[in-house]
Amino acid sequence: TRMQLNYNGGWTTIQSALQHDGLVHIPEFGAQFSIRTPKDLSDALAAWPIEWSAYQFGQSRRTKLAGQVYTASEYSPKRSFPTHHELSYTPDPPKWIVFYAHKGAKSGCMRLLDGRLIYESLHGSTWRDLLHRDVVYRKCMPSETRLGFGKTWQAHFEDSDPEGVTALLESKGISYKWLANGDLSVEYRTSLTREHSIGRVWYAQPRLWHLPFRGVDWFQNSMHPEYWPTAVQIGSDTGISMPFLHWLDEQEQQHAKRIQLCDGGLLILDNCRIAHGREPYSGNREHWVTMGS
Repeated sequence: TRMQLNYNGGWTTIQSALQHDGLVHIPEFGAQFSIRTPKDLSDALAAWPIEWSAYQFGQSRRTKLAGQVYTASEYSPKRSFPTHHELSYTPDPPKWIVFYAHKGAKSGCMRLLDGRLIYESLHGSTWRDLLHRDVVYRKCMPSETRLGFGKTWQAHFEDSDPEGVTALLESKGISYKWLANGDLSVEYRTSLTREHSIGRVWYAQPRLWHLPFRGVDWFQNSMHPEYWPTAVQIGSDTGISMPFLHWLDEQEQQHAKRIQLCDGGLLILDNCRIAHGREPYSGNREHWVTMGS
């Protein structure tokens, strides 16, 4: 979808496009609104009727730049990420997610995948019994930076006070356990799908959480499960089917759309419907991200 934003009733037009397509791409947003800094982006988006939120509970390494604007995932350009709905495992995931290309990549695209297509494919597959089962995500956050263990719990929650983090988790109804070494283990139980205005949609990210699927099996072979950075299972099973995860990969290859944001381009997604992922990229890419409801 290509359109120009006009703040004179602009959100109504954007919302209509989002309801139809699940996404809106505004190629000249930066030039139109003179976006030069993260604060410029934050100020421009403040006119939209969205409550922009902090990136709490998130997996990726990010840096807060201004307001609720963050860097995109700070991982090697050589890495790819399967499509996923941002924070879909949390009790209150954001409805909208915005990507802004301060500097576009030289090569390498984002991938966008409609959750309705995955739901329909799953419903007609040998995996359709999974539609009626819950998914359980487990995560251990270290108390201090350790190579390979991801963000500390302080970075996850932007709070260094254990009592404050405990209060937040309890207010959200999230299961947690403080471990003897000061690490924090949390568990999220939710559905693989959710209801949307267009019907039932796939809404999960098991491929990102299953370390062996990503080629990392050291943790499973070396330590107790409660210390693994991430783990995922479906229902009461002890794990998750690797063939099913490969099936999800095949669905992404078949159905995902590819988009490369150029300098100044902005993309807003209905996060409850459209999953996003990343191919390896080259060039001095600098993407900024913000999300809200």
